[in-house]
Amino acid sequence: MIIRLPENYFYTARGPNNYAYASNGTLYIEGYVNFEHLMYNLSYTLNGYGRCYYCGCILTRSNRTLDHIHPRSWGGISLPDNLVPCCKSCNNEKTDMTPEQYEKFKKIHKSDKQQAFYQQCLKENRDFMKSRKFLVPEDWVTMYDASQLIEALSFRFLEMSKMKKLEDYFKTVKQYPHPIVVSSNGWLFKGKHILYHARKIHRPVVPAIVLENVKVIMNSS
Repeated sequence: MIIRLPENYFYTARGPNNYAYASNGTLYIEGYVNFEHLMYNLSYTLNGYGRCYYCGCILTRSNRTLDHIHPRSWGGISLPDNLVPCCKSCNNEKTDMTPEQYEKFKKIHKSDKQQAFYQQCLKENRDFMKSRKFLVPEDWVTMYDASQLIEALSFRFLEMSKMKKLEDYFKTVKQYPHPIVVSSNGWLFKGKHILYHARKIHRPVVPAIVLENVKVIMNSS
């Protein structure tokens, strides 16, 4: 996947040797940069802060947020291609509906019918996930051999509560709740619990979003 990038982009994280920058269509990340924060900053840089993507209202510091167009619940990842500025009201109302479902939801004017439609959407989305797919564009995801993948954090920092939820989810759905996210040079950005589980059950090939125009360079500091 090639993510959208602004021109002349530079982002600094905590510490002088931790930053990211765009050059010739590639995003370079040097040192230790929080991936989620970086993707949020990229989204605001690309889309601005001005108006809500859904209702068009003017955004302020108090009502401004970012929405995952393709919801996290169904495999959506924090990427500039999946994040849009949004008011808190629309974000709370859309919850984990897809964009198409939310458009239909907004055309329903009675609250009881809205709730019934929302529950129907949840059921449809859960059933779709059981088909071992995600509710994101198909060309974003590929099957990836993660056996030699570089972990951004040591496995000793795994959260056992998250690990248990992941194992229970996998037993039920036979799939992971979202793809892992990796750089073009094999650096893991998201999915260390998935990576650990995949190695534990000896299934190194997992669904992944490979960011073809993102490269990590670890400095020596």
